[in-house]
Amino acid sequence: MTLRRLGFAALALLVPAAAMAGDVRVLHQAKAHDAVFALAMQGDRVLGVGALGVVVASGDGGATWKRQAAPTDDALLGVALDRDRALAVGQGGIILRRESGAWTVAASGTGERLFGVALRPDGVAVAVGAFGTLLRSDDAGRSWAPVAVDWASMLEDAMEPHLYAVRVAGDALLAVGEFGLVMRSEDGGRRWTGTRVTDASLFDLAMDGNGQGLAVGQKGTVVRTTDGGASWTATSVGTDTALLGAWRSGPDARIVGVQSAWRSTDGGATWAADDRGDLATAWYQTIAGEGEPMAGGHAGRIVALGK
Repeated sequence: MTLRRLGFAALALLVPAAAMAGDVRVLHQAKAHDAVFALAMQGDRVLGVGALGVVVASGDGGATWKRQAAPTDDALLGVALDRDRALAVGQGGIILRRESGAWTVAASGTGERLFGVALRPDGVAVAVGAFGTLLRSDDAGRSWAPVAVDWASMLEDAMEPHLYAVRVAGDALLAVGEFGLVMRSEDGGRRWTGTRVTDASLFDLAMDGNGQGLAVGQKGTVVRTTDGGASWTATSVGTDTALLGAWRSGPDARIVGVQSAWRSTDGGATWAADDRGDLATAWYQTIAGEGEPMAGGHAGRIVALGK
């Protein structure tokens, strides 16, 4: 199996975990070989998913956690949460769905690895994954259909890029992936336009409610938008390591990655390294939160990053 097929989540597991978290507050801890690959938060409810089909949930903002039974042993790489509904996606095209009850498997129609998923309040959902896989649902994830994309028009190449993350951005949907690709849909994921904004693969993006956002990726790449993703500009954080997770709320922005973490208080214009605890010595892949963000990564660890 090639490294391209394995994806960035598997590469992150190659980085050794640090032993201590220092002054970073640990909210959840598992075993050394465990991992949290994605987090979603709405109000006080938090979901984390990761290796071997693990799903952990908190109903009190991360103070306490409980493992939920999931009908898979496959790695779960993306999660979305909306009120009492939740979706999780991962290895082998697995899609799990929960609505006021237990997790069930939804037929995805693909065997490709799914890296990310987004869920809107109106029930529109989009899942993205390996080799250009893009799926859409109108019924909150009960049923799914593939979306055809003209990759050559976006990349000037017939290559089908890995798509690593998808997010709701107001009335639009945004996705990022290999070759610096940023994609946008204005019609609930039926049709997509896209462009390369950098040469590096982009692994995650974060958008606030005012059209401000950032995307992060390979070789310390960070790009910013102030117009809801219509245009992007590059900024430097001072590292060439892989950046895996992004978060933004107003002027406060955070980034985590492989032995690297950063914070901005001016919307991403300038950045300062965050070397508290093991943020700069281990790996964290995902950030979520409302008010105080939390990051998930190695050893099944979820940490509070502070306000």
